[in-house]
Amino acid sequence: MFTYAKLALIGLQIVQFFMRQAHDNKQFAAGEEHQIAEHAKAVLGMTAEGKRLLEKVNALSNSGIDDLTDAIGSAGKS
Repeated sequence: MFTYAKLALIGLQIVQFFMRQAHDNKQFAAGEEHQIAEHAKAVLGMTAEGKRLLEKVNALSNSGIDDLTDAIGSAGKS
């Protein structure tokens, strides 16, 4: 027979499982985005125009990078 404490513990374990899954998925997605950015940076470095763009991006401040990613993220969403 289950007691209320055991039922509560099972409920909390289920919630913990789903929270851990969500966290792991979020971390995996962040890692994917980082890898995509690294590969894009490597490809850009292979062309003269890409090198020029890469120098401009590397010269940006953190707020400039945030502004650029916001602009790219909202491109085509009008």
